[in-house]
Amino acid sequence: TFNTPQDRARDLITTVLQSSATKRDARQYLQRFGRDDEENVQLSTALEVEHHAKVPAFFSPQEIKAFANELNPGFRSAIFKVRNFDQHHPTTLQQLAATVLKLNTLGLRSILVVDADTSSVNRFISNSTSRHRFRLLDGIFDETDHLDLPPVSPAPVSFDLASLIPLDVALPKRLIHPLARDAIPVITNAVYSSARNVYVRSDLNSVVLALAKMLTKYHIPVDKTIFVEPLGGVPSSERNLGAHFFINLLQEYDEIISELTSLAGSKLSQEDVNIHIENVKAMFAVLSVLPTTSTGIITTPEIAIGNSTRNPVVYNLLTDRPIASPSLPLDNSRTPTLNTTILRRGMPLKIIRADYNSGFSLRNCNEINLDLLIKMLEDSFGKKLDVESYLSRVDNNVAAVILAIDSDNTYAGGAIITYEEANSSGKIVPYLDKIGVAKSAQGSTGVADIVFKAMVLRLFPDEVIWRSRKTNPVNKWYFERCKGSYKIPNSNWCAFWAG
Repeated sequence: TFNTPQDRARDLITTVLQSSATKRDARQYLQRFGRDDEENVQLSTALEVEHHAKVPAFFSPQEIKAFANELNPGFRSAIFKVRNFDQHHPTTLQQLAATVLKLNTLGLRSILVVDADTSSVNRFISNSTSRHRFRLLDGIFDETDHLDLPPVSPAPVSFDLASLIPLDVALPKRLIHPLARDAIPVITNAVYSSARNVYVRSDLNSVVLALAKMLTKYHIPVDKTIFVEPLGGVPSSERNLGAHFFINLLQEYDEIISELTSLAGSKLSQEDVNIHIENVKAMFAVLSVLPTTSTGIITTPEIAIGNSTRNPVVYNLLTDRPIASPSLPLDNSRTPTLNTTILRRGMPLKIIRADYNSGFSLRNCNEINLDLLIKMLEDSFGKKLDVESYLSRVDNNVAAVILAIDSDNTYAGGAIITYEEANSSGKIVPYLDKIGVAKSAQGSTGVADIVFKAMVLRLFPDEVIWRSRKTNPVNKWYFERCKGSYKIPNSNWCAFWAG
């Protein structure tokens, strides 16, 4: 508990800087939650020398002070869905309230959605040390005739909305007014049914979707949608039922639903599988009505209330990334096991693959817009490509091209893999010739991870090699994802391999 504005400001600065893996993370946070002069609380006055030791060493005292001068969170929102609200221990709920308050301090004004009656919510609020910050909202929804969602393109084959109930927020001002005054609404799932002329308890996922639609209609940015789920993140068979780190829904939705279905009865109960599937479906529906920058998080109550700087909810708010990269090797001892999944609507992948050992030509491939591919690579590398020389070199040797398609049908990133012949054995091996990400997609969008994961898991799980100059600043990223590496003697190159 922080008793003074100066205490709260000091905790805010320390939290942001501790949780920032790089200086770029801190800068990106400022771009999204920057200074608001009308609400300026002069955070720089809260800074004391003793707190320098609590933040990463790469921040100088001058940078910390400059950061504090710029930092004052703007207005963005988050939707917290808490399933089985009454079954959580009161202490857990109070710690969850503390997490929500911290997110509010960081600029994310939260809305709690719970499957409980008013007496349970009132008890929760009265037990809170900041009870004046919470507002109970009950019965603000009406049943409607249709969901009225924008079309999803490309629509996954298995995506359906049969389990979601069409709802409207009948009294939006009851929600917007307390939110604008920095209060935290706690909304029950009571819904008025005109057909039955009675209030009923509705499905929580349907309530979250109705809220997302209403907030979008009133131009209130929804940055995060968080499912506090007793079962945790979406289980992955490849990770021995540990959670998927990150799901690119437009690319992976059908695969995830198929994978979950296959786990029923053998590794998970049908009831648990159904809950996971409904969570994924609901998250996709919610993210489809929100901006492409919005993120979904599914985690356990115990993880959501953690006070560590690696609390995945706080960490994702500050960095817009999962705790661990989804492209890390599955069998590497350094790759953690998590119970939190980050989801984004994301972007579809286009994958063009040649027959084994028989490459194709980039010039003659109708599935690739060569101008867009070259533009993306030049933007990524910050220099012009000798196009004719490059196309001649890889002509008829291209093993695969992976393209991440942005919302405007340009290429956000991609990779070109060629077939190369080993000098000593004559063996043909897949070689990562180029991987790039457009500058507009670098940072938090995860494009490089999406492309790299598709290459090593889907296309070439047995073997793929690449090389990089020893001075390349990206090498740390490569070392984390490779199966092995070799610094080539008497050269400026380091070779990597995976598979």
